[in-house]
Amino acid sequence: MSMNKLLVSSAVVVGLFACGPVDEPQPSEFPDSQVAAANADDQTVAFDATTEQAATAAPFNINGTVVASSVKAVVIAEKLFKPTAMAFKPGDGSLWILNRGDDTTVVVDNPGKSTAKAAKFYDDSNHFMNNPTGIAFSPTKAEFAVSLDSVNDYNGRAAGNYFTGPTLFTSDRRYFEGGTNSHYDMLHHSPKAMGIAVGARPATGQADMREYWVFNGNSGSVDRYFFNKPHQLGGDDHSDGITVRYATGQLKRVAEAPSHLAFDVSTRQLYLADTGSGRVVRLDTRTSLSTARRIPAYHAETPLYEVPGTKVETVATGLGKPSGLLLVNGQLVVGEYATGHVKVLSTTGVVKGDLDTGLGAGALAGLAQGPDGKLYVLDGRGGRALRLDLQ
Repeated sequence: MSMNKLLVSSAVVVGLFACGPVDEPQPSEFPDSQVAAANADDQTVAFDATTEQAATAAPFNINGTVVASSVKAVVIAEKLFKPTAMAFKPGDGSLWILNRGDDTTVVVDNPGKSTAKAAKFYDDSNHFMNNPTGIAFSPTKAEFAVSLDSVNDYNGRAAGNYFTGPTLFTSDRRYFEGGTNSHYDMLHHSPKAMGIAVGARPATGQADMREYWVFNGNSGSVDRYFFNKPHQLGGDDHSDGITVRYATGQLKRVAEAPSHLAFDVSTRQLYLADTGSGRVVRLDTRTSLSTARRIPAYHAETPLYEVPGTKVETVATGLGKPSGLLLVNGQLVVGEYATGHVKVLSTTGVVKGDLDTGLGAGALAGLAQGPDGKLYVLDGRGGRALRLDLQ
């Protein structure tokens, strides 16, 4: 999609959707057979919320209280602009960092080594990578998806029409250029999205529906996306996309602070940093889609469904604006935006460890586990990616 086509398309969207949600038909049952089959597989997975998940070791050796003087911060990347999220690409170990401040992607090869080299990629659209907050790589394909804290106002160049949501990009470095011509797909039901996680892998014999989960800060919900088959790079055919909404109104966004997610493939439990409520919550994604109904949306490009009555369950409360979130060795690793601390929690909410990064309030954003098994953190205020080594 060229820049000119994109701007023309956006003008049409403003006219059609600025007035508010569009009423949609109400089918009697969830219509997509592939999604329904995947959901049936989810329901066969056993999980007991009252039992602490088996933990093999303390994540990153964070056990008990770890003071800042015991932590060595190694700079992996600097001169970043309000970084919010990062992830290591499966296979080659490169570190991909998203900058909210200028809608860019920084890719660091050989991070932490003398041979490290960084490249920066810019979004040419003010749309596909506008105010990024989360990144999640596909476990099976050379792709990744991002969440966007956007209302689709093209960085102040137009009135926001809320026609925005997660974007699917190629991670093939031969084609990735940061914006329009490297995006594979985009669906548009999650304005002000604060985080994203990749979902379950397809079962044997099933098609890969490209499932991702998104923290929707606009509706305070958890949104489940199926991109299904993507269009060509730079295209605009989104017609096979499906969105399913859960737990509407139960999450609280904090402006500028990402709210990251972690999906447990083995139990089908989704953990979220509910930043505005100071807690970590869990959504049981095994819930049947048999009651899902189509609901009004800001547009009619693709269907939006909701599973009524779904709720998130509180895992831990009293946290200082939890933002970063990982699931490591059966335990939750939580970065607190308000304090600069990293806490280790059991899946039943028991605090196992507390590390002071020394970054202070308003700095700690995304977390990542490196191929070396170490903890990497983003210093959003200082514009750095750091590796934390315990001494």
